Amino acid sequence: MAIRVSGCTTDEELARVSRFMLKHKRELHPAFTTMEMVDLLYSYMTHGRLICATEDDGRIVGAAAYYQGTPQQEFEDREVALVDVAIADRDYRGSRLFVKGLQYMTARILEEFPEVREFQIAAMAENVYLCRLYAKFTSSRHPREGLYGQEIVFSENIFKLNTILKRYDKV
Repeated sequence: MAIRVSGCTTDEELARVSRFMLKHKRELHPAFTTMEMVDLLYSYMTHGRLICATEDDGRIVGAAAYYQGTPQQEFEDREVALVDVAIADRDYRGSRLFVKGLQYMTARILEEFPEVREFQIAAMAENVYLCRLYAKFTSSRHPREGLYGQEIVFSENIFKLNTILKRYDKV
């Protein structure tokens, strides 16, 4: 089956991706509550963008969200795109889902927000798997304090990242 990545804009798409993210909220952190996820979803629906990855049968297997700008700067830093939530169904981890989603996000950000120069993606510092994965695609990192402890924000020039990701089209 082929995986399709797309933006969520209609009420039905937003409801479906919201249900997926609520169901998998503990993947972000074991202490993540329903109300915190609802708050996060509201923030992305009003200030950012939600995307989802689906199988041919329409089943959602992954979801992510990004902002133009950062909440810490009240979205005034328009040259930055920040992804601080990404969830993949366990059966799809280690597949090409992450690369495909990243390719979609960078292309969409470049098209939708041409002023963006820096792509940031955050992970819990304790999540060794994600930190190693994100480090493969980025050149710099800095810590920040998150809701549930230390997070690492990985960053890369979005044009450089887009070039790196194009190499995966040949595989």
